Amino acid sequence: MALVCHHDSVPTGPGASDDGAGVAALLEAARALKAGPALQNDVILLFTDGEEAGLDGARAFAAGCPWLKDIGLVLNFEARGVSGPVFMFETSVGNGPIIREFARAAPRPWPTR
Repeated sequence: MALVCHHDSVPTGPGASDDGAGVAALLEAARALKAGPALQNDVILLFTDGEEAGLDGARAFAAGCPWLKDIGLVLNFEARGVSGPVFMFETSVGNGPIIREFARAAPRPWPTR
């Protein structure tokens, strides 16, 4: 599994949500994983740069990572705008099983009023 975020932001923005929120989430994940029991599988925490310039960091990782073929799931932490709740907003073809698990774990992922 790989957890991914980027630490750069657009030149005109402070980067608080895009993608400081993702960086904070991965740092907290690292803390929680280290504090818990050993995992059965490895987890890669990938902090890229050059995302705003064309996904340069992610492309470099994919081009040169010997572990890429062993990664079975990638969760990319990204922002959409500067306010509002956190939500899953994009997935890929063939992700039905993981979406079903997400729905089971978070049956009402969007807050209702």
